[in-house]
Amino acid sequence: MALKSALNMNGDKLTYWVQKLTTFARPSSVDKQEYVSLKKRGATVVPADMTTINEDMIEAMRDADVVICTAILDTFSATPMNNFATAARKAGVKRFVPSLFGPCAPGRDVTWLREIVSKP
Repeated sequence: MALKSALNMNGDKLTYWVQKLTTFARPSSVDKQEYVSLKKRGATVVPADMTTINEDMIEAMRDADVVICTAILDTFSATPMNNFATAARKAGVKRFVPSLFGPCAPGRDVTWLREIVSKP
């Protein structure tokens, strides 16, 4: 277990304990500098195809307390995140934090269609 610290967006120092950090990356991205840097700092980088649910992904999540999904939905499909959540459930993960809670909706003044639909 290692004591880590970081600054939040307000510049306040946050301190937290990290026992083990595993990150998943597309197989084509594993050798990118960002992942190489994480490996140097002790993280485990696992190549994962999030278009399917596979045993390697489930096994890598097996002893995790929390899985935080930060997948970017470039095709507006929630399938990769859903596959990740399903793998986390099958691995026995206690808490899953999705990257997508729902569509972003602009304020009432922004879209004329929403204003028309909302009128009594």
